[in-house]
Amino acid sequence: MRETTPNLRPAAHWRAADLVDGVDSLAPPPLPGLVERLDRLAALDIPIGDPVPTTVLKDCGLGPDIALWRESLFEGTGVVVIRGLPVDRWGEDRARRVFWALGHGLGRPVSQSRMGDRLGDITRVSDDPNQRGYRSGRALSMHTDSDDVVGMFCLRQGASGGRSRLVSVHAIRDLLAQTAPETLAPLENGFRYHWRGEE
Repeated sequence: MRETTPNLRPAAHWRAADLVDGVDSLAPPPLPGLVERLDRLAALDIPIGDPVPTTVLKDCGLGPDIALWRESLFEGTGVVVIRGLPVDRWGEDRARRVFWALGHGLGRPVSQSRMGDRLGDITRVSDDPNQRGYRSGRALSMHTDSDDVVGMFCLRQGASGGRSRLVSVHAIRDLLAQTAPETLAPLENGFRYHWRGEE
């Protein structure tokens, strides 16, 4: 998702030692009745690929939820975790449609690959080193994606692996400023990186 004016505040400067319940400590608790509101959204069969008017989310009663998530993402910790969604009941197709619609509440969906996919499955296609990380069986090192918001939705629990790790880049910068301030200028000046054939 592309957001034009992110405004992250001190809550985004978290470290693992600050967390009591892992990543759940970072996320706002869901508002009561969330699943019922998402059930209404799932029943609409919104086409993936088409823009989703904000009125659709409001009509399903999701306005306050979206506002809470946006606040956490852009003014708080930068993380939202939602658990316990009825994917088995919805089925994978409806779950994808729900995820697509919610993405429109948070920003404008954009592609991160030359394939143009704005909603892509994390699945092992090959272990070619030039294959996008989410299409290989290789472990991904820590990285920053090119968009302001990245969403992930678990459709099926993997037989193994699939563990995600998060860090606060704000906390990393704080640590560098304290322990290696000479590294900040070149890092903040920007640098070239390889597109791996995805220009």
